[in-house]
Amino acid sequence: MKVSFFINSLIKEVRMTQEVMHKLVVETAIPLSFNWVARDMDGSLYAFQNKPNLDYGTNQDPVCCDMWDVYEGEVLKVSPKTPILMTFLSEEFGDWRDSLTEITETMRIDTEDVN
Repeated sequence: MKVSFFINSLIKEVRMTQEVMHKLVVETAIPLSFNWVARDMDGSLYAFQNKPNLDYGTNQDPVCCDMWDVYEGEVLKVSPKTPILMTFLSEEFGDWRDSLTEITETMRIDTEDVN
């Protein structure tokens, strides 16, 4: 009974939230040393210097995890978590575990004086 109450409350919260959510696409610039970007289960977006994984580094026996694991290199938080669980946004954003993308696009920095 408690579980069904929790699920019903969660569904009600999602329905209310869906009515007021906006999708926003933002472009930004990060240092060239960051080569990967991925979304965590909570919706946060991170950039990584080295390719992260989901299985605590073994690549043999993946364990259910809610974030990307990193053992070398820096991590840069690009955006905060989403207002609701990514589980309820998978139709729009896809499965967060499939979000790992190699960053291949570069940009030039303006070097002229802006006075």
